[in-house]
Amino acid sequence: MATSFHNGVSHHYQARSLIPSFALLATSSPPGIAKYCLSTPFEQYGPPLCKQCNSPSSSKQCSPLRVQRAAAASKEFAGVQAVKTLAKYDEKELPPLLASLAIEGLPPCQESMFADEALACILMSRPTDLLELESYYNVCNSYISFLHCGTASVDRLAAVSALCTVMTVMDDILFDSQDGVMLKKLGIDASILGSPERIREYLHSLDVLFRQEEEPQNSDRIQDMVWKLGCDFREMSDPEWFRLCSDATLDFFYANHDSYCANLVGDSTNFTDLESYTQMRTRTTGGRLPSLFVEFCNNLFLPTEIREHPVIQQLSIASHTYHSYINDIFSYSKELIDESQHSFNLVNVLMDQGEGMLLPQAAWKAVNLINSIAHDFMELEMQLPTWEDDQWNSDVRRYVEGLKELMSGDLYWHSMNKRYRHSEAPFPELRDVNVSLMPKADRVKFVRKENVERYS
Repeated sequence: MATSFHNGVSHHYQARSLIPSFALLATSSPPGIAKYCLSTPFEQYGPPLCKQCNSPSSSKQCSPLRVQRAAAASKEFAGVQAVKTLAKYDEKELPPLLASLAIEGLPPCQESMFADEALACILMSRPTDLLELESYYNVCNSYISFLHCGTASVDRLAAVSALCTVMTVMDDILFDSQDGVMLKKLGIDASILGSPERIREYLHSLDVLFRQEEEPQNSDRIQDMVWKLGCDFREMSDPEWFRLCSDATLDFFYANHDSYCANLVGDSTNFTDLESYTQMRTRTTGGRLPSLFVEFCNNLFLPTEIREHPVIQQLSIASHTYHSYINDIFSYSKELIDESQHSFNLVNVLMDQGEGMLLPQAAWKAVNLINSIAHDFMELEMQLPTWEDDQWNSDVRRYVEGLKELMSGDLYWHSMNKRYRHSEAPFPELRDVNVSLMPKADRVKFVRKENVERYS
């Protein structure tokens, strides 16, 4: 890895592949959300660049491929229309996602030893008569098992997986697809779909139930799940952590509601620059929740003094942003092909910011941005302070390792999950819809092996 400096901000790139473009702004008082800046123009490093799309390439010609640049709209979304443009590029110009994002310093991908037991626990304790809900349990349990592979117990993994399920279900059926049939199956009044205000009121009811100790009356299936989860989390955590978790969960719901409302009226002007987009996107992908789950899953709850330390905050922010951007680059294919999707995406933001920028160039910029975040994380890790309390030092080290496991798990899970695969995906590696997870014994060395093969 080479390092250069521009206006006091460091850039990182791999000698044969990566192009420095973005860097984390290290501040003495880190903001509540990640802030990045465009620090250098798109300059050439490594292999030759295709003249049309300015991306690493060995090809001299670009062939046409129809690309839908924005999420297409359905009838329910007045004022939002599909935008399709004819972009010319060779698919060989696109970055190989897993290989270009797998960098040294992140731990090898692993799955929690409690994955199977946690899924069984969820299926026994949650509503399972709906086949659709069971499929969500499977997906979310797999996701959390990779992101939090070091989870200390089955019940902790099951609780986080179940909350992830609720969040994903609500996002899908209230905003992404507006599934009235599924709402009715869950006992929720489907007429709320016609009113953003009523949707927000329902989300507020989930927050109230998550926090309250008294058992609710006349609750629907989701409300009942949320109340029980609140009891589980409260019992297995401390009051301060539980408050932060509750606040972050509510913020996730409200952020997706805000994004939905912006799409509803065709107002995406607030999310066209990278900084405002990042602020929005980190909220709609969980905000602080992933790093809070690191504490919960490992049964370590950081004192306020540690949580508020600038280095700890910057490490958490970097992991949040990495988490959001990884989802963006892998979900890009799904969003542009599925006409029911109404979301913003990092790749689109980068294409809009660059005049005439095509998908390959934007995709490489996204790769470089994601890798710069990972490199900044590892530099920040070297600046960890030492406290007089040995237990605090031990907890901090485990917390930071947990953040790295989260980042590594994010990359592997997104690269292998069928949710982000489509036979017509622009990224060739995402076209195989029959992909299956490799045997557990082969996962440990997978990311580094792919990285070595790609760049050796």
